[in-house]
Amino acid sequence: MGGQALYISTNKNFNSQRLKELARKFQRDCNLLKSRSEENEFDLTEESIMENIYYIDVTSGDDLLSCIFLLDNYLEGKNIRLLVVDSITQPLKTMEIKVRLGLINKLFQQLRILASQFDLAVILTNDLTTRVNERESIIASSFGDSFYHMVNSRIIFSKNDATFHGRLLKSISNVQVEADFYL
Repeated sequence: MGGQALYISTNKNFNSQRLKELARKFQRDCNLLKSRSEENEFDLTEESIMENIYYIDVTSGDDLLSCIFLLDNYLEGKNIRLLVVDSITQPLKTMEIKVRLGLINKLFQQLRILASQFDLAVILTNDLTTRVNERESIIASSFGDSFYHMVNSRIIFSKNDATFHGRLLKSISNVQVEADFYL
C-alpha cells in the first residue's frame, strides 16, 4: 500500500459514488485489522483513499494512444503504482482491423515500457465475445487470439448474486487458480 492509482476510462462507466462506497468499506476493513494488530500501519480514511486515485476520461483510439504515450510525463514525480485502463477495446472497435492491430501493438509496447520504468502494475479490461463452432461455444477476448497473446496474465471475473468469482486463465506460472470474493 502507500501507492497511488490512475484509472483511465474509455467507456464512460466510471462511478465516483461507487468508488467512495468501496473506499468506506476498505477503511472499515482496515480499521478492523488495525484493532486486531499491534502494528499501526493502517491509517486510511475515505478521503486519503480518494485523494490517491487519479482519473482520466478518454473517448477515441487516438486520444487513448496520446494519453498512453504522454503518461511518462504525468507519472514523473508521482507515486502511482497501479494503472487501470477500462476498457482497452472500447475506443478501438470502430477502427479498421489493420489499423487497430498496429495501434494495439503500439499501446501494449508502451504500457510495458511504462510498467518497467515506473514499477507499475497495469490492468486492462477487455470485452468478451462468444465464439460458436459446430461442437461448442467459447468465451473469448473480443479482439481475438493476437490480443490474448499480448498479455502476461488473464483473469476472468463473473458474478453470482453477491459473490464474485475470479479465475486465472493465463499466467507466467501456468498455474490456474480460482477464488470467490465479496465487495
